[in-house]
Amino acid sequence: MTAADHHPVAAVIPYWLGRPALEALEVAHAAGSVGIGAVWAGEMLSFDAFALMGALARETSLHLTVGPLAVGIRTPVGIAMGVASLQALAGTERVAVALGASTRAVTEGWHGREWTDLPARLEETAGIVRGVLDGERTDHAGALSTRGFRLGIESASPEVAIAAFGPRSLEVAGEVADRLVVNLVTPVQAGRLAEAVPGRPVTAWVGTAVDPTPEALARIRRQVVLYLAAPG
Repeated sequence: MTAADHHPVAAVIPYWLGRPALEALEVAHAAGSVGIGAVWAGEMLSFDAFALMGALARETSLHLTVGPLAVGIRTPVGIAMGVASLQALAGTERVAVALGASTRAVTEGWHGREWTDLPARLEETAGIVRGVLDGERTDHAGALSTRGFRLGIESASPEVAIAAFGPRSLEVAGEVADRLVVNLVTPVQAGRLAEAVPGRPVTAWVGTAVDPTPEALARIRRQVVLYLAAPG
């Protein structure tokens, strides 16, 4: 059992369009105040995920999962350095990392990086991040390449989750991930995806309105439309 398994319900920091960016901190504190002991934070148009989680590491006792981080944008060494920094601030048991493919629009359009070899990048990033955080010196050549780096800060290999949807990414998650992450799926679909990664815990991101006012539901609908439109 991992530290994340002690928190069956976690809050995902929402980056609502048109809302103040610092509401992200308020959401995390509100989650903790009602007994939710863990938060996840990815990246979109505002906070760098590690910067946001660094603030929460010092301000709260929440378990922190950073990501999913796009493996086509961040290097494995950069991810490992960020995780180690959070571990130094929060303690190794409070930090996990999630990896994902993101979209072509984000990877190529925003960041000018190639959106290719994604399953291989997921697999290799997971392995390199674990090795770096275990204190190993990098020596890897494949879809990704790194050589000669050794982390200069105390660290430990964290839980590594992978956000996967396609057959090859699911295969990678089943082989190397500690946890599968799925998003915008029905309970039946979540069950089928879980069957593809036997023995791995599955985390489903679910859009939820705690106080389901028309305004709250409309905001969720807008975010879902943006998410579904991104791949195309």
